[in-house]
Amino acid sequence: MRGFTSILVLLLIIGGMAIGLYLVQQKTHLLSQALTNDPLGSLVAQDVKQEQTNTGAIPFPSPTPNKNSSAFLSVFDRLKARVTPTKTTTPTPSIIAPTTTPEPTATPTSSPTSTPTPTPPSTCGVNALAAPLNPEESFDNLLTLLLTYAASYKVNKYVVAAQWDFDGNGSWDTDMSLSNNQIPHTFPSYGNHTVKLRLKMSDGEITADCSKVVTVPMGIEVKVSGKVYSDDNCDDYKENSEAGMPDVPVTVYLEKTNTYGNLRTDTNGNYELTKIIDPSNYVLVQSTTESITGYTLHSSSRNQVQTYTLNNNQKQITVDLSQVPLDSVSMCQAY
Repeated sequence: MRGFTSILVLLLIIGGMAIGLYLVQQKTHLLSQALTNDPLGSLVAQDVKQEQTNTGAIPFPSPTPNKNSSAFLSVFDRLKARVTPTKTTTPTPSIIAPTTTPEPTATPTSSPTSTPTPTPPSTCGVNALAAPLNPEESFDNLLTLLLTYAASYKVNKYVVAAQWDFDGNGSWDTDMSLSNNQIPHTFPSYGNHTVKLRLKMSDGEITADCSKVVTVPMGIEVKVSGKVYSDDNCDDYKENSEAGMPDVPVTVYLEKTNTYGNLRTDTNGNYELTKIIDPSNYVLVQSTTESITGYTLHSSSRNQVQTYTLNNNQKQITVDLSQVPLDSVSMCQAY
């Protein structure tokens, strides 16, 4: 009976060892698979090898493993981590309200302000003429000049008045009026004289004073003269024996149409018209007479009115005018 019991115990021991060996082989097989599939297998193998070196034992314990074994922890923790999928929690993204970047406030760009071009002031100038050719004016004095304004201004303005200082002493000799835009003035002496002027514009602007030095005399004296005589032989030529006729009307025409002077002969039948003109100008004059009681005028072509040019080269002309006694008319047929 004791022998049977001993055999039974021995069989149980052998069976337990066989089971233990089988379990070790199974775990080793599982570990080999894990190490093969685990990207960290080399690291686990190193841990197992180190544990074997340190303990001289296989890192898988007997049925009652030592949980403090570093090899056990490192191998099985890694196996657990490898076999047990880690539940990855995808963090719920926080809904962040999009930050609205405020658009930069556009700084208003001011349009470049064009600097207005200042309006140039109006200016005046002085023109001096020796005399007008208006026969109604009596410019028979070389000291007399006709003064007129000159001006520079914008087109939307015009001159409305002028004021003169004839001797340039700063004291105005006329008022400011439109009638002074052209004015004759007789200077006290020959020589140079300073004339000042200022103008008033249509917008109320008063120009700065302007001045000009004028020389007197400026013009030339032109003269038309002659004698009205009694053409006793009707030859349209004055002989010494033919007397002048007093108080006979004579008309001097300017350019054939405008009356330049009306006058009458003196006691000797002489007439004379003196005028002052600008040296650069000229006049065309003609003298005529009217028949008086007891006389008539020549009707022949030789007695047609002639026109004469007076200028700086030809300053005077003598034109004798004939009156034919009615008693001598028969003699006119001979010529």
